[in-house]
Amino acid sequence: WFDAALACPGTVNPRTRAHVLAWACGIGTNTGHGVELAINRGEEAVAVLRDVDGDDRLSLADACQLLAIAHTRPAQHARSLELFDEVATLYAGRDDGWSRAVGASAAGLAAGLRGDLQAALEHHLASMEHFTTIGAEWAVANVGSDIAQVVEARGDLDAAVAFTERAMLAARRLNLQMAEIQLCARLG
Repeated sequence: WFDAALACPGTVNPRTRAHVLAWACGIGTNTGHGVELAINRGEEAVAVLRDVDGDDRLSLADACQLLAIAHTRPAQHARSLELFDEVATLYAGRDDGWSRAVGASAAGLAAGLRGDLQAALEHHLASMEHFTTIGAEWAVANVGSDIAQVVEARGDLDAAVAFTERAMLAARRLNLQMAEIQLCARLG
């Protein structure tokens, strides 16, 4: 439906188009189909949001987060780091749960790419706590997976299994079948 929405004739509010592009990037990347197209859409979304409204930093931060994750798929880590750092900066100092959760997630993903597993773990745990507090269970599944990867890289396989199982159960409760299958496969 993203293709249909983006192909609609007529005038569209630039922010609305950018939001559709950003989510087309995020979902396109997660499905594993058309990652290049997803990245192009994400880059367009970020460019539009930079020009739309200087006060709408949350939309820009969310679009940057989705695009940064997309750039990790083809291992374009320099661009991912640039975007994750921007997300953390855009959310810095905000006290709402969403901003704290996504900002900590971005900082954790950046730390992981830089090889600082301790910082990555601390940021991801903070992110999970914030997402849990605001009731974003789908995000708990995502961040739980991130935590599992970090603790596995640190050699703590029991913790990796526990966080993967927690993420898998959250995915199952939400009927996120693809996420559940991926997490189940990770458990072997």
